Amino acid sequence: MRNESIHSTGIARAFHTALLLSGDTDTAERIVLSAVAVLCPQRLHAEALLVETIGRATRCHRAAVEETGAGDLDLPVELRNVLELDSALRRCFVVRTLLGFSLQDCAQLLRLEPEQVKTRTLAASEWLANRPQKQGAALGLQMAGAPSSPGESSVGSQL
Repeated sequence: MRNESIHSTGIARAFHTALLLSGDTDTAERIVLSAVAVLCPQRLHAEALLVETIGRATRCHRAAVEETGAGDLDLPVELRNVLELDSALRRCFVVRTLLGFSLQDCAQLLRLEPEQVKTRTLAASEWLANRPQKQGAALGLQMAGAPSSPGESSVGSQL
């Protein structure tokens, strides 16, 4: 990740990340606002905001998605499916797969052992792969940074 200055894209990415990790729009908003508040102006760039958001969302233990919180958003079916994951699996899947953090960085951010991250990410991937598709959508999740081919899902671009 580059050290780019914060702009609407960085804030949107932080919010989408907080939403996927917390499962609730109000909680996601509070997480991002508190992350912005603790970063001094010299450290307020997209990468720092994302890392601070992940840390704050991880400390916010929300076990389940509140139906009224995330369901109101116009999210692709793939991201709505991610919101249905158990929170422990969802956190690993979002940080490791969708955001593309290394195994070690993901483990450190989530305060887990690398083996726990591997196991939870795999379990989340298997659950999503075997999930009956809603609205006939194909689940075409891809690793962050991986090239996409025509017709593939753009889940990564939503973050």
